[in-house]
Amino acid sequence: MNLSAYLARIGADVRPGDTSPEMLRALQTAHLTHVPYETMDIIRGVPFTLEPDALFDKIVTRRRGGYCFELNGLFALLLRELGFAVTEYFARFLRDADPGIPMRRHRVLRVTASDGQDYLCDVGVGGVCPLVPLPFSLYTETHEPNGVWRLVPDSVYGTVVEEYKAGSWAPYYAFTAEPQYPIDFVTTNYWCQSAPDSPFRASPIVCLQTGSGRRTLRGDEFRIFDGGRVEVIPAGDAENRDRLLWELFGIGT
Repeated sequence: MNLSAYLARIGADVRPGDTSPEMLRALQTAHLTHVPYETMDIIRGVPFTLEPDALFDKIVTRRRGGYCFELNGLFALLLRELGFAVTEYFARFLRDADPGIPMRRHRVLRVTASDGQDYLCDVGVGGVCPLVPLPFSLYTETHEPNGVWRLVPDSVYGTVVEEYKAGSWAPYYAFTAEPQYPIDFVTTNYWCQSAPDSPFRASPIVCLQTGSGRRTLRGDEFRIFDGGRVEVIPAGDAENRDRLLWELFGIGT
């Protein structure tokens, strides 16, 4: 991996050998604010793999984004190159999920920093998400610009990430502590790209965190969240949508 190119892509300044919690926090925030979550290849019918060289070419060389299997996959490689210990898990999204047990179709990372503590890291969410790693400690609250978060145990789901909103705790996503390996994500990645009932094929999802909010594309609307202000921009025709994808997210055709 060309570390200098990857670090330049996310605008991160890394001190050699620094695997501190502060460095991990800086890396996650930098990634989320420089590399968009985006499903445009799925919408356009462009197949892609999770091979490291392909991920690096798409995200770093061609300066595109990706979704969780791509973004957290490449981020895990970066963290390992920098000296962090990384374990990968499958997760189920519970936020706004349909009734029943949702499919395991999200990739998350458990990362050990130099303080000996583990942190939940995730740079692959297409909406509201923690800008910083969450301590892998039950009931420990993390207050950061995008909200308040904690991990809690659950007899069915294993560990649930909760967000505090509207005066109460609500489930965000859940995972079990069963280590996964790159080959384990291949089948689900193929399903997300190809299955007729895959939600990723229904409409585009694009998101870039900004520190003070986020920019999104969902369906036919671009939205810019900045503090308490929300600007809605109709996507319009294909030409206008492609122009806005480039201007707001740096995503070319």
